[in-house]
Amino acid sequence: MRRSGIAILFTVAVLLAACGNSESDGAGSAEEAGGAVPGVSDDKIKVGGVASSTNPLGGRYGDAFAGAKAYLDIVNEGGGVDGRTIELVAEKDDSAAGSRNASQVRSLVQEDGVFAVLPVAVLSFAGASFLADEGVPTFGWNINTEWEGPPNLFGEKGSYLCFDCPAPFLPYVAQQAGRTKVGIIAYTAAQSQDCAAGQKASYEEYAEATGVELVFEDTSLGFGFAPGALDADLRAMQERGVQFLSTCIDGAGSARLGEAIQRAGLDIVQYLPNGYDQDLIDEFGGVLDGSYVSVFTVPFQAEQPPPSLERYLTAMEEAGTAVSENSLAGWINADLFVTGLRAVADSGDELTRERLIEAVNALEDYDAEGLLAGIDWRIAHEEQSDNICAGFVQVEGGEFVPALGEPGKPFICFDADEPDFDNPEIRA
Repeated sequence: MRRSGIAILFTVAVLLAACGNSESDGAGSAEEAGGAVPGVSDDKIKVGGVASSTNPLGGRYGDAFAGAKAYLDIVNEGGGVDGRTIELVAEKDDSAAGSRNASQVRSLVQEDGVFAVLPVAVLSFAGASFLADEGVPTFGWNINTEWEGPPNLFGEKGSYLCFDCPAPFLPYVAQQAGRTKVGIIAYTAAQSQDCAAGQKASYEEYAEATGVELVFEDTSLGFGFAPGALDADLRAMQERGVQFLSTCIDGAGSARLGEAIQRAGLDIVQYLPNGYDQDLIDEFGGVLDGSYVSVFTVPFQAEQPPPSLERYLTAMEEAGTAVSENSLAGWINADLFVTGLRAVADSGDELTRERLIEAVNALEDYDAEGLLAGIDWRIAHEEQSDNICAGFVQVEGGEFVPALGEPGKPFICFDADEPDFDNPEIRA
């Protein structure tokens, strides 16, 4: 089973150590009195979710509810699935606390009586083991290693994660930017350290193939650092000729870093793992200009976007909700759930949790109607596909613009075992 990963794309929870990750055990079960399927009636299916809507990072994680609800509203307006509408009955806020996440996940199942949990957009997924043990279909934003393994937990970009494994994307981006001397900067938090380890492994694994050399590394930065904390780093980066700096820090930290780089007069391009946030660019675009950001879907700014992206953008405008990675993740969570429901209905089988899980895990190339590069759910709980893909945008003049791909073909794809940096596959 392949254990290489694409961890550079998915590192957001740099504060998990501060938020806590205590976990309740999986004791107790969702009762199915009289053989009834929890959360399912003749005309309705109940779902509910949890997000870190209140959080110390200022993230818009609660947007996932708006994305899921907008998608489900469209489905319900069309008559639902197999004669049943889908009702989002609970939108819980775990305040980015692991213990609260565990209790609220239990509440969704045992008190709200949901059939499935969606969306989930949390910094600490302490309730994952309970949902796995209970066999509750769960759909969410995968930035937590707890998603990996259980067959009933479905992340919006697959459930497999390996934060510290090498991947070809960062060396490729640096190469394409014409930046051969690269550096890494990260916080002391464990998740940030794992991110940095993955970036270092990526540069070292593909140094010869890309001509990129890792010349600087600092993984001792404290969260909320003062600008003066960067003085020694800036001197070292200047002395070593750093041209491209990949980070494992939050968006606000990237902005402070960008300000310091600009004041020092250095020509360094940043890679921002947590930078696909228009609010961040509106406020700090001047010091982040030229930075690259990876995206797991077709970029919002894509030329020749698929109809599914246009539907999402229209729905968010009508709902008065920000276009964001989190609202799109919620939209995709709902789409995967509905895709599974329709597969069960088409089979003629009775709807149960077990049957829904089986139906989703039979999907070989799920792409959310063109929003994703494609997920093979037969393997996506425990390993990545042979062909791995990512999209990219770049900050230019206070806006995100698609980068490295082509109109209608935003994804850069590599063979996971033997990437060809001279001829990557560029596709929709």
